[in-house]
Amino acid sequence: MKSYFKKSILVLLLQTVLFFSVIDQLQAQSVDLPVNLSFENGLEYKFPAYWVYNDMQDNDDAAYLVKNDKTDGIYSLKIENPVQGNLPDTSGFGTLFQSIDALHYRGKVIKFSADIKTQFETPFGEAYLLLFISKSKDELLFASDYIKSPIKVRQWDNYSIEAFVPGDANEIRIGIGFKAGGYMLVDNLKLEVQEPENAVYEAPREISVQGLDNLYALAKTFSLVKFFHPSNASETTPWDIFLVNAVKEVENAQSKEELIGTLSKLFKQIAPTIEFSDKMPERSNLEKPYPSFPDTAYYFLHKGAYSPRVTGNFLTTIENAFNPRQMREAAVMQFVDVAQYAGKDIEISVDIKYNKLNPGAIAQMWLRGDREEKRVAFMLKSEADENDTGEWTKHTLHATLPDDATVLRIGMVFAGDGEAFFDNLKLKVAGNDLEVKNGGFESSSNSQTISSWTVPGSVEQAGYSVDVSDEHKSEGKYSLHIVSDPNNYIQVPEPGEIFETELIDGVFVSLPICLWADSVSTYPPTNTNYVFENVPSGFLPTASDRASRLAIAINGWSLIEQFNIREIPADTLKNTFYRVLAKAANDNSLDDFMITMNDLVSLCDDPLAGVWSSYDENKYVLPLLWNFENGKLIIYKTFEDNGLTPGDEVIKINNIPIDACIESAQKHLSIKSGKLAIRKALALLKSGEYQSREILTVKAQDGEIKELALIRNMSALDVLTPRPDTFSKISDKTYYVDLTRASNQELKDKLVALQGSENLVFDIRGNSRASIHFLGLLKEGAFPGAQWKTNYYTKPYHKNNNSKTVSGMIDVQGILAGKNVVFIMDEKSTGYSETILSTVKHNQLGTIIGRASEGSYGEMIQWVLPGFYIMKIPTVKSMSPEGVALGGIGVQPDVVVDENIQDLIDGEDTLIDEAINILKKTNN
Repeated sequence: MKSYFKKSILVLLLQTVLFFSVIDQLQAQSVDLPVNLSFENGLEYKFPAYWVYNDMQDNDDAAYLVKNDKTDGIYSLKIENPVQGNLPDTSGFGTLFQSIDALHYRGKVIKFSADIKTQFETPFGEAYLLLFISKSKDELLFASDYIKSPIKVRQWDNYSIEAFVPGDANEIRIGIGFKAGGYMLVDNLKLEVQEPENAVYEAPREISVQGLDNLYALAKTFSLVKFFHPSNASETTPWDIFLVNAVKEVENAQSKEELIGTLSKLFKQIAPTIEFSDKMPERSNLEKPYPSFPDTAYYFLHKGAYSPRVTGNFLTTIENAFNPRQMREAAVMQFVDVAQYAGKDIEISVDIKYNKLNPGAIAQMWLRGDREEKRVAFMLKSEADENDTGEWTKHTLHATLPDDATVLRIGMVFAGDGEAFFDNLKLKVAGNDLEVKNGGFESSSNSQTISSWTVPGSVEQAGYSVDVSDEHKSEGKYSLHIVSDPNNYIQVPEPGEIFETELIDGVFVSLPICLWADSVSTYPPTNTNYVFENVPSGFLPTASDRASRLAIAINGWSLIEQFNIREIPADTLKNTFYRVLAKAANDNSLDDFMITMNDLVSLCDDPLAGVWSSYDENKYVLPLLWNFENGKLIIYKTFEDNGLTPGDEVIKINNIPIDACIESAQKHLSIKSGKLAIRKALALLKSGEYQSREILTVKAQDGEIKELALIRNMSALDVLTPRPDTFSKISDKTYYVDLTRASNQELKDKLVALQGSENLVFDIRGNSRASIHFLGLLKEGAFPGAQWKTNYYTKPYHKNNNSKTVSGMIDVQGILAGKNVVFIMDEKSTGYSETILSTVKHNQLGTIIGRASEGSYGEMIQWVLPGFYIMKIPTVKSMSPEGVALGGIGVQPDVVVDENIQDLIDGEDTLIDEAINILKKTNN
């Protein structure tokens, strides 16, 4: 029963040390929100998904799901240790835990609770409820005093801990502790935000045309300030509460003058230099403040999309515009023996001109004098020339060589984005010219090898190239040329740069997007007394409140507006905003609001995009499998004796015709048509709360009509279309691999078995767990894989067009080359699976059979919106090896094969059968 991670730790110290040690040893990855708190994502006698259990002293604890003793749903978690007797009170300590990002809980009171039952066989047996809040690994902000609160009750009871999450918290760790022999049961865990007692929710009501205009101006301003104005306050503002309050203040403005005044009142606290006006402002860049600060000016950089935490390909940081983005500078060097000139004065000069593409780019001459054994005598740098006109300027350095000087190191140095040219290097010792080999770079014509000069390998690794130029020179025919890689270039705003736009007709805004800063804060310093007059402290945005719904919709729309990867016309974005906000204002139920939010996400036109509530974990389903074919919903498998027979047709649910049921379910999706939309709608119809009931009207194959009541009493993981085991030998010559279940490590472990088969069937009906690089096993030599294009945003509204494309060249030893290969796909083969399939198709790695995919636009990001709604949209564009975007196109199979409902009823898999038939023909 050892299906959990284990590590040994030598000592058991204080409670905080103990708990942190567990997590540090396991390197647990924090999640945005808690997952699988009810333990329903898992299988009986297996460890639940998303949790980690650690047996601190390796005392053979077992942790697994059980059905026979629970308080909620299908499963509870049992933790047991068979040891009995008078064990020391430090033995057998284990922890079950999850690590959660504190970002979305800051400023709120949280309550962590669980149902717990114990049955200990030793006097030292104890269970604990654990809650820790931390700023960093070494700085705890809150720790539950669990040692003083042991749990030993032998019947189910509920236990809870409350704590305030400070504004600087970064991590919340929730868990259960277990000590000594016996067992404990855990169920129904919850991590909730406590509402303030004085919270008042506003009822639904319609929104006026003026109100919509006002909120559109608010949304545009919000997206500019939150994502592109890097003041100290923009980082620390509790934006969810701020936006709820702003909705209340802004919506009712009766004139443009009142709107301008309200917006100014709200946002000047966060962005002191923001300006609102009834005409387009004519502002120049903000000047460097006085007294003069060091070269420090901050801007927002979003890799892939806004993401305050590192998440795969996504990251948001605040960068200094004066810092080069390369890991180091480019230096072309020459070493001159100066031992005979010890004690003499030297003068060295060089002509430099450069074109900088960001404020941090500099071109200089560096000079270092060494004593024996590379002991540094002096180091000098020429002035960083701020003249960006492309004119040649002379840089000169003076020094006195020490009496024991041996070597003079001369460096032509460029750092940052752009290009620099160096020419006419001269060296004088005691007023006399001393030859520097190839000081005019004339001996290097038409060659990337610079004669007499050294170019370290680190220069190319840092993203620079070095050659000579015959187009730019201060004398002679050539100059030294150092240029940054244009493919790595990211456009940086100029310090103090002003961005201006019209919010609505006759209302304009301007604000700096690269802020000067001193050692303490951005300039000018911001005021943190935010305007929260209409929202009580600790208020939790909720879809039950009208202003909260509007704030949630504004937040989601702003993210799509700024970070979408599709070309969405401005009019479409605006019209969708007005339609969605009008609906959100008047939604009467949480279900209505979910439909509204998915209407918003339909802007992305992506089959994987969507919005759902983090509180909505409908893991329970009706005990059946069905398929929609030729306009009919046919049951092909049942999991209990409930009066249904495979082959029955469902014609109504709760007396509503099935077509209307599917149409109603599709309203909850961001896509409304296509096979995948129907599949998702059918999944929604089947799922719901535990023990909830549906009345199905079914038509038997003999024509009999019957009504049956079905209960949702099974986990979605227990009700799946049967497939062979992840790795299965399905004939003497053929091995089957389900890529939606097989990990990279499992593929590696099965290579010997795969090598021994003539034929391979790879099933990718769903999202692949395996990396695209496993395809390298199927072909000798390197070949092109799919491509991913990542945008880098430094200015609003896609104004900078920074992007980097990663071409996935695949170069893995082709130990399975020469096998006969078939890939199985269908409409569920979306997203990452499409990049794999497009690579298979381009490189002819096998025959693809099944049904076409529907074309996701790329890698998805998940954002947590106010009210703990989750929005998922594509923000990294995926492309085939040819560079064709997969969004809206997908991948077509080589051989189209549809599921056959009779095969499903008979327990057969049409596509696997067809794959075997194709391989038989190939072998013959």
